[in-house]
Amino acid sequence: MSATVIQLSEWESIGPGDPGGAGLRGLCLNDGRSRAFASELSRQHLLDVTELRHGLSIRTTSWVGRVRLGDLEVVVEPKIAPGLLLDLLRYAYGLRDLRLFEHAEYVEGSGLLIDLLLLQLHAEAKEILERGLHRRYRSESAWLASPRGRIVLTELVSPGSLTEARLPCRYSSRSADNALNQALQGGLFLGARMTSSTSLSISLSHFAGFMAHIIEPVPLTRDLLDRAWRSLNRLNRVYEPALKLVTILLSGSVLSIEGHGGMELPGFLFDMNRFFQALLARFLDEYLERWTVHEERGIADLMRYLPERNPRLREAPSPRPDFTLIRPGSDPILLDAKYRDLWELPLPREMLYQLAIYALSQRRGATATILYPTIRSNAKEAAIRISDPIAGGARAFVSLQPVLLPEIHSIINDSSRHRLARGRQFVERLCARAALHRRG
Repeated sequence: MSATVIQLSEWESIGPGDPGGAGLRGLCLNDGRSRAFASELSRQHLLDVTELRHGLSIRTTSWVGRVRLGDLEVVVEPKIAPGLLLDLLRYAYGLRDLRLFEHAEYVEGSGLLIDLLLLQLHAEAKEILERGLHRRYRSESAWLASPRGRIVLTELVSPGSLTEARLPCRYSSRSADNALNQALQGGLFLGARMTSSTSLSISLSHFAGFMAHIIEPVPLTRDLLDRAWRSLNRLNRVYEPALKLVTILLSGSVLSIEGHGGMELPGFLFDMNRFFQALLARFLDEYLERWTVHEERGIADLMRYLPERNPRLREAPSPRPDFTLIRPGSDPILLDAKYRDLWELPLPREMLYQLAIYALSQRRGATATILYPTIRSNAKEAAIRISDPIAGGARAFVSLQPVLLPEIHSIINDSSRHRLARGRQFVERLCARAALHRRG
């Protein structure tokens, strides 16, 4: 039975009574496995699928991709145009600008993020295979008719050791069967199962199958990826972009459950909020002058359990802004990346409360800033004043600062001598508004 496909964008909701929601009428999650997946997706705030009396209701968040739940397939696409998104992904994760697979069934404007990632992985794998797989020396022992390496004399004294024309040898051989190539091969096999493009699936499988002639296939796990990352050095740095992509694919295909490891997700989901944070981290680090950028640095001693009122001996909460900017002689600047276009969509109260805590953690009149993405050139900064209800006056401010993605795209693709100046002006404009809002 074919699935009912519901296509949405991030931060959208639809129900059986809404325009375009006719396909959800009468639908239900018809098995326990689908209900378990839906419950876990909702608990982790990835995707909400709720069973109602007359059908299903769906609400998306910052996660995009494709999920199959029984007879329902939910497709969540980014609002960012594919070409713009691919360039920003490359910049954020340090991927190379390689020519993409020209025969993939990819249509501009209707491609999923997963297909963009897999197209890039295909290009990275092709580059690696054309250069030649990384090989590493490993120690081996064998009885050889043509001796090589070092003859193991201790094995010659054992009874019956010389019944054949062979000698015991210990030698080193260069092998491609290592963690780097195993992780790449596992990522190619995983990608071939994920994509809805037939030609792309065939090409990814072809690359993985070619590697299988010289590499023993092993399951793709986080442990394997960790070993692959640890083995990177200046001689095999060409694998780094591919490893980043494989890491993203594995993270988006396994639903982690607290205390129970993870279970394979029936689809793929990618957190656009993490992408936006990675994009800003690189951009701030590259263009911000005189400030040191700290990612997810905890605010020390802001909250603490009273020793006599902590019966479970729990750790104190430690709020962590996405970015803390430090410069000698200046107050720190606290920035939080939120992948939600607050020019078009309302500010959720949980985001406001979080930033209010950041602002109140500083001296009176300080500001905490939400950086949000937008493609609207007319988007302007908005500020919320947090008043002192007893003493009066402004206690702190929360700034809603738009980050114009087409402008970032223009700067990172600017090959002229003005690129550095443009980038610095852009980040200084963001941070100047965040630094202070002392207004009556």
